[in-house]
Amino acid sequence: MTVNQLNSKITNALRRSFSGEMKIVLTVAAVLFVVNLVYSAYSLGFAHGGAFVISHDYTISGDNTFMTRLRIATSIGLLVCGAGLAFRNLFGVVASMLGIIWLGFIYGWWYYKSLAFLRNLEVPDFSSLPEISHAAGLWGAIWWDLVALIVAAVLLLWQLAILIRVVRALGETV
Repeated sequence: MTVNQLNSKITNALRRSFSGEMKIVLTVAAVLFVVNLVYSAYSLGFAHGGAFVISHDYTISGDNTFMTRLRIATSIGLLVCGAGLAFRNLFGVVASMLGIIWLGFIYGWWYYKSLAFLRNLEVPDFSSLPEISHAAGLWGAIWWDLVALIVAAVLLLWQLAILIRVVRALGETV
């Protein structure tokens, strides 16, 4: 079976047998992207406008653009996730999963930079710095950042489960 034939069979299964479930996954991904985009625009607008949502008293990258790059990178990952799902074919689902894996790298980078931040200040953890927002050891994070990460992980597992079920169903029909 060629890749095109496999893509065609999986696309048909995703658009027919798993159509309802894919619509739910796409809706969750789209809502996650929109809410993240709105939050990012809100927080970055205030952070650069003077009414600081994110404290820039302490910087990680020295040029005060860390949170901007972070918000843009997470929004790109969520956009790729949602756009890939909208195609409802094998390549779209794979692209969607790569978008979520990208988010994993971004959160890993964020955690690494947060540890560097703590080392530079010579403090063991964020409890020594109550004026700095943080969640789960991520500098500048709030509860939404953790929700986005958890929902993205659930989307990845859900997509993997759908693909496994589709491939198994194809194996039974061959």
